[in-house]
Amino acid sequence: YDALRAEEADSGITVTTVCPGYIATGHSRNAAKGEGVKYPEGHTSKGVDPEVLARKVLAAAARQRPEMVPAAPDALAARVLRTLCPGL
Repeated sequence: YDALRAEEADSGITVTTVCPGYIATGHSRNAAKGEGVKYPEGHTSKGVDPEVLARKVLAAAARQRPEMVPAAPDALAARVLRTLCPGL
């Protein structure tokens, strides 16, 4: 998304990349792995409330922030790893 942000910079369009981690929705409860086994329930218990997240995303976009990571420490750590070790 850095490329999209650069491509649109001269047009006045801003791009905010959102990396929220888990979101507290029914998605994980209803999702199944390839073999039909349900995902563990722990994913949604760590999730951000969707309404709270939506307000934060809109505020970040209004402030034209290039990236937003409103997530738990494990998601923040994943962001650092992605930056330091892009091939992982």
